[in-house]
Order: sequence, then structure tokens, then C-alpha cells
Amino acid sequence: MFVQKIFDASTYAPGGVAPDGQTHYEPVKKEMGMSHGLEISMVVVEKPIPDHSHPPTEQIYYIRSGRGIVKIDGEEREVDKDTVVFVPSGCVHGVRPLPGPEPFSYIYVTHYLETPRNHKK
Repeated sequence: MFVQKIFDASTYAPGGVAPDGQTHYEPVKKEMGMSHGLEISMVVVEKPIPDHSHPPTEQIYYIRSGRGIVKIDGEEREVDKDTVVFVPSGCVHGVRPLPGPEPFSYIYVTHYLETPRNHKK
């Protein structure tokens, strides 16, 4: 059985800070032998995460605290606690925090695909 508090997890990069300038906590990594290439991470967004894409993955964000803006393929939406966001494979996306009493944070599940999908119509 695997049980772990999210803030006790290892971080994305040595020293904790990822290329986007945030600390990503990764309790479940695909390298752990998870089936279907799943990974679960959490990030507290202290500054904007620039627009980027990763075609071989799709993601689901669960907003756990605060408020922010999620941008996917040029469309922006304000999100807050208990919101779920789907980021399709290959879409350009980014996030930025909004001011408020709680920090903007979310848990995200990354699904690594064998073949990237085109979710655009």
C-alpha cells in the first residue's frame, strides 16, 4: 500500500524548483510502475506559469485553494477551489494566480499517452 502526505513527497527537480519557477510535489510518478502512465503532482502557483504544451500528455487539474486564471489554446477562465479543468493533449496552456486570502494551488493528474491525441475539432 502506498500512502503519503503531498508535502512530504519529492519535488519535480533537485532543489525543488521546476523550470516554470514553481515547486511541484510529486507523490506518484509514472516511474513507480503505475499502469497507463499516470502521474499525480501538486503545485502552489506563486507566479504565472508560462504558456507551454506537452503533446504526449493530457492533464486534469483539481483546484484545491485560492483563485487563478487557466488559459488553454487562447481561451482564459477564472477558476477557484473545487474546480476541475481538463487540459487536452497538445494544447498550449498556462496558469496565473489571482490575489486572495489563500494561495492558488492545484493537484494535477498527468496521463502519458502512447500516441498523442488531437482534441481539436
